[in-house]
Amino acid sequence: MKLNKKALVIILMLFCSLAVFSETFVLNKVEMKYNYYNMPYYFKFGYLFQKNSFSVFPNIGLSFSYDSGARLKSLAGVNLSTPYVKWGLMFDYDLINSSEKLFFNNTKIYSFQNDFSIPFTYGIFSFLSTFGNDGFYISEKTKNIEKFFKQTMLINALLYENSFIKNTMIAKINYYNIYENVFSFCDADFSIINTLYLSYFDIAIAGNFFTSFKTDETKNDYLIGKKYSYLTKRMTKEDDIFYNTMMNVETEVRYYFLRHIDVFSNFFLSAFGNIGSCFETDDVRLKYQYGIGVGYALLDTVPFTFQIGLNEDNKLCMYVSVVSALSHMP
Repeated sequence: MKLNKKALVIILMLFCSLAVFSETFVLNKVEMKYNYYNMPYYFKFGYLFQKNSFSVFPNIGLSFSYDSGARLKSLAGVNLSTPYVKWGLMFDYDLINSSEKLFFNNTKIYSFQNDFSIPFTYGIFSFLSTFGNDGFYISEKTKNIEKFFKQTMLINALLYENSFIKNTMIAKINYYNIYENVFSFCDADFSIINTLYLSYFDIAIAGNFFTSFKTDETKNDYLIGKKYSYLTKRMTKEDDIFYNTMMNVETEVRYYFLRHIDVFSNFFLSAFGNIGSCFETDDVRLKYQYGIGVGYALLDTVPFTFQIGLNEDNKLCMYVSVVSALSHMP
């Protein structure tokens, strides 16, 4: 909570400073920014100050993500941008966290994370430095609250696009350092999405890969893998097994059935299926999910979609989102 109080004080000072110097900017207006293309989804509200090609955007907002549980965060920060470079400061604090319980001073509580982040973007490259507190798994159902540092590098690239086909790639590498316990590890994930756009159908095919590894092989303090839902983004009751390496292939077909009547209709029915391999120490587990859905498309994205289906254990899996799991980032 200490970090949260400091964050509020610093954000208040930033807002006051910008208010004093706002008269030096040519354009001053209320602005809203949001991301609904991939998790974490966020909505930011603030005041935009702009002069020539330089802008400052102090803001507050909310974000939502799902990874072994739903998480809703409050946001506060400031973003600065030029035509080529974007950077800033960001503070966030958990409002809701439905992930597994953890222990702190021998008491069961829920994990509430507070972070201080420094984002930096240049072209297709993004870097994010994060300091804060979070829960890290020490067993399949138990976490410990730890202070950590994380460095993230993200590459989001458009590989090919024409009137009928779009191909994009996302690669991400994270380095974690739990410095008080002298433990560090890395994880990386890679995905490539291909979409074919036809008159009555969209056909999307994607491949995903995840791996994690310790930088110090003499330690075995934390579980550093992920569950299969990390790749599929679908909510389901799954086993409490963390995999250090996973591969997944997924396809989704969207059928715009009303275009036989109205060529401009954007309502669609969808069907999805994915199959993946999850690697344990001496075993490989086959995972799959399949189901149907409904949604409404706008331009080349899917602003709302709902899907429901079954997994390999015949357990229900659901996907409710502003966009399809196989949508392209801007």
